[in-house]
Amino acid sequence: PRTNGDPVLRGMFGSRLNILTNGTSMPGACPARMDAPSSYISPENFDKLTVIKGPQTVLWGPGASAGTIRFDRDTPRFTEPGVRFDGSLVGGSNGRNDQAADLTVGNDKVYTRITANHSHAQDYKDGDGNKVPSRWDKWNADLALGFTPDADTLYELTAGTGDGNAR
Repeated sequence: PRTNGDPVLRGMFGSRLNILTNGTSMPGACPARMDAPSSYISPENFDKLTVIKGPQTVLWGPGASAGTIRFDRDTPRFTEPGVRFDGSLVGGSNGRNDQAADLTVGNDKVYTRITANHSHAQDYKDGDGNKVPSRWDKWNADLALGFTPDADTLYELTAGTGDGNAR
């Protein structure tokens, strides 16, 4: 399930740590890191996580004195027409529930991949039984259309959307 924690690498975080999803920079939304980049990432919808320590390379962008965290999706390859599906459901206390789905349909030349997720939680009560207004809901979906004319070539068009709200 998704988290909203700010990752720390080598004792550094924020602008000293690049977070990339499929090679694209993922900055936070609010000042003071209140809305960390990780709140927009569902790890279960990615195939690979790579942690690169330090600024030894500029391949992944500037300012990464702590390092870079990369979330990447592999290129779906099919030898014959097929369908692949991966999904998960998670439930917890205070109405917490997460759903994730990853569907890929393709053949040896083209594929369509849809990834989607949704997370929700209700208010909770503190130790004295008082309601703590903390309800939230967020979702996102991505679509990838790929053309793989041979083993070394990939043309891919991707689009994504998402939304969320919090009390």
